[in-house]
Amino acid sequence: MLSQLLYSQPELRPAVLKALKVLAESHVAIAQGDPIQIAKLPEAVRVDPIPQEIAVENLAFLRSQVESWLAVLFNVFSTAGRDGQPLVADVISAWATIADEKVRN
Repeated sequence: MLSQLLYSQPELRPAVLKALKVLAESHVAIAQGDPIQIAKLPEAVRVDPIPQEIAVENLAFLRSQVESWLAVLFNVFSTAGRDGQPLVADVISAWATIADEKVRN
């Protein structure tokens, strides 16, 4: 559903992309228990964070979805104009950090 929104409703792209970025970054920061990275997360995430154990479990699930999301994000990047490409690139970077080694190669 989210990938369809990214393709079909460009006006919703920024909100969906920001949410995908926060999803990846917040789970990495919380799973690692990194206070510096957690402090950089949006306030809504910091106010009531999920437990570290849940973040670790969720991160494992997100890793299983990385390959599909990166394919979608690269497709969106190729169709986004110059103004939209930096945000898409940031999301690609966030999701690439949770990818397994075989996906990154």
